[in-house]
Amino acid sequence: MLVNRERGAAFSDLLAINYAAAYIGWSMERSGDFRISLRRLGNLINEAGVRYARFWEGSAFVANAKDATKSRVKDWDSGDIEAALLDGVGLLLGKSDEAPDKVMDENRVGFLHQKFRDFYAALLMKLEFDPYGVVESPEESEAWVGTAASHEVLNMLAGIMEESQITGLWEAMRGVKAKDDSFALFHLMEVAQRNDLDLAGLGFKGMDLRCTSLQDRGIASNGGLDFRGSWVSNKTLLPSGHAEYVIDVVWRPKEGGADGDQMISFGQSAVIWDARSGEPYAEVVHGSLGQYDAMAVSPDGEVVALSSEGEGFCLFSIEGRSKELVPMKGAPRVSTMAFAPNGKVLACGGEAGVQFLFDLASSSRVNLVMPPEISETYDWRSILEVCFSANGETLGVLYEGGAISMWRMSSDWLDMPPTLINATDIGDDIYEIQLSKDGSSVMVLTVYGEFLSSDVEKLLDWDDIELAVEGFDSIGFSYERNIAAAVCENEMMVLALDDGSIVKQFRMIADLNSALGDALRISISPSGDKAMCIHENNVITVWDTRPSFTVDERPLMAVENRRNGLGPIRIMADGNAACATALDYYLEWTPDCVVADQFCLVAVMPDYWDCRPDDGAFVQVFENSIGLYSGSREKLANFSFDNRFQGVRFAGGGKWVVALENTPGLVCLDGKTLEEAGSAILKDEVITMAPMPNGSVLGITDEGSLIEWALPGFEEVGRLDIWLCMRKSPDGETRALAERFLGSGGSCRIESPEHAQLECYQDEALGVDCALVVFEPRDPETDSDSQLVVRVDLDEESAFILDVDEEANETRGLAVMRDEGKFLLTSSQGWIESRSLETGEVLKSVEPIPNLNLIGVDFRGASFDNETLRDMVAASGGVL
Repeated sequence: MLVNRERGAAFSDLLAINYAAAYIGWSMERSGDFRISLRRLGNLINEAGVRYARFWEGSAFVANAKDATKSRVKDWDSGDIEAALLDGVGLLLGKSDEAPDKVMDENRVGFLHQKFRDFYAALLMKLEFDPYGVVESPEESEAWVGTAASHEVLNMLAGIMEESQITGLWEAMRGVKAKDDSFALFHLMEVAQRNDLDLAGLGFKGMDLRCTSLQDRGIASNGGLDFRGSWVSNKTLLPSGHAEYVIDVVWRPKEGGADGDQMISFGQSAVIWDARSGEPYAEVVHGSLGQYDAMAVSPDGEVVALSSEGEGFCLFSIEGRSKELVPMKGAPRVSTMAFAPNGKVLACGGEAGVQFLFDLASSSRVNLVMPPEISETYDWRSILEVCFSANGETLGVLYEGGAISMWRMSSDWLDMPPTLINATDIGDDIYEIQLSKDGSSVMVLTVYGEFLSSDVEKLLDWDDIELAVEGFDSIGFSYERNIAAAVCENEMMVLALDDGSIVKQFRMIADLNSALGDALRISISPSGDKAMCIHENNVITVWDTRPSFTVDERPLMAVENRRNGLGPIRIMADGNAACATALDYYLEWTPDCVVADQFCLVAVMPDYWDCRPDDGAFVQVFENSIGLYSGSREKLANFSFDNRFQGVRFAGGGKWVVALENTPGLVCLDGKTLEEAGSAILKDEVITMAPMPNGSVLGITDEGSLIEWALPGFEEVGRLDIWLCMRKSPDGETRALAERFLGSGGSCRIESPEHAQLECYQDEALGVDCALVVFEPRDPETDSDSQLVVRVDLDEESAFILDVDEEANETRGLAVMRDEGKFLLTSSQGWIESRSLETGEVLKSVEPIPNLNLIGVDFRGASFDNETLRDMVAASGGVL
């Protein structure tokens, strides 16, 4: 025995025991397992011995320990180490009822305490390095490079590592190439920040950053960040996740109904998230400009299925990170689908009663056919949800308008199609349906927060399950796990479905840079231990539903899914332009489309804003309130109204503030005090407006009329029809486009009014007033929205087309740089471009790096994965 009561243990022997315990904790933490048997304990000790010889035995620390203690035993004795460790974990394995001299059953399974496991996992990560082991850089350690450690392990690791060791390892990373998918730098950053070390102060010179994200780490540049000679990838600088809105999120299941290590979110693409690091493990996007319409995850958690109209189904292997297309002839648009428990069949639903089963092996399709006597009631309805019972014998279908149907599945459903059990219209809109394990009963959640359950054979007598969730923003539940979760603002309540008792109630504390928005959707993980929330700002958070005694809780995981959409853009006093962003700050741009400054005015970005060029004053709109700020960001005045505003501009050389409200109406305020000077209720549907050089204001209606009003009383001065101006154009292409969009009906409405933009300027060379208009009319030839950029000569009443884009670009800002002969466009997709005022030609188009201030940051000698990323860094103010 290495350890006994008679002689104790030599220090070097304790090192071996300690290392074995550390290796066991690390191995089990990585596998996510608490279970251990004598057999597994012995195997792990033998594995630890191999690593001990490789990383420790040759270290000066162990050699000195042996010499100092005059150790006479061999370095590693698996049997003795096992006996020593059992003194610490024997209670967890359980005591044998047999006589003491009999051997304990090596297959007996016990459980390691999580803190034991996590502490020793952290200890192993520390002991890899000098002065203990022989590893010099985290990139040489499997424990640091491999799977991301849990938050608990990282917290413990940060607690046992000294600042000098962290900074030493940081320096050891310079010039070292990262292994594929390495987590080494991620682990080091996490430990450094948990010890309040400034990453910007440590610097990134010569570091391989390609496997690590710098997003959401609070890194401030102040022009002093050093990236010289570093390796940089999209993952390093760009936000991860969805550019589109997330509509569904599920937790990857594991065998036996347990939770796996990944979360899968869906918008028009699927993102598989590593639950430990919070970073994407894989992204599944459509190979063309198309999109996926629905997602389902196989019961074993191995495959993500995505539907694509006209193509069929994409099957993505999570472990293999590979895609396989299963074609389907005449594939309709599928809006919801679910795997059968055998993982071989998909139930699919779409618009106008499209409901069918699809066999993935044979590509066979069987429609769910309603009996003739009720088909007229159901065939026109869109399918909102499909679900199977856990035994695969029952299929449930939810239709719009509160109708449901239940179907009996046969084992050979291709030869014996599903038969209708029952169908009914509850009368209330239903949000979600779920079946019991055996498929004998169904539970529905109505949009009013009511839970109803019934026998699937009857669907007449509904039991009302009373839960105290009235008025909550969002509710999710798991019928199988007997749990519901509800969120109201920043408070979550977890309840038992069977008796309505409150399992847990807590305040949700944001871990992100911005506050959480309202929860729009909640789903429950396979085990019932987690609730996933999709918030209105596209953030996804994951919360522990198990009982606790804390009033406040932080999420187990949180991802932002926020790309830097660019909003309204205005010309400033210094000739530069500034635009609002989706990430709660403004960007100032030079005429060459390079970021010159990044600044904040208030904590939350406005709905609309404008600036006064002569003194730099700002005016901003939040819902029904207008705030006026000085150039030094001091609030000067405020004006509130009964209705929401949908636009605000300085006019009359800054003398007035004009606001468009959604009655629709116009309000004129004093540009210094915001005192009301005039107002008007409009008969036309004005969608946006802009100041004119002559002191008036010009608006455009949803039918394309340009109307000029005098200030402050809004007397109508005149009006033009933009389509008639295009018909009068001396340019043949412009005239042809007017005829194309007006079609046989002779009229064309402007779609997506939030993307319509209007600016007025004076063409000094021609001596005329002009209007620049960006809008999205519907093209009758393609039945889709296009984007037009049109220059209108207000004096000559003619127009010239500058650009036609067959796809709507979600334009959110327009600014004219008259002296530069160009105009700027910004988009909610995150790009800004400059174009010629004369021809509409694109002069430059760039997309800044979101959420990171790179102004003045030194990237000289850095290697970029692609030229697009390099251009984005340059546009963001980085020094190349």
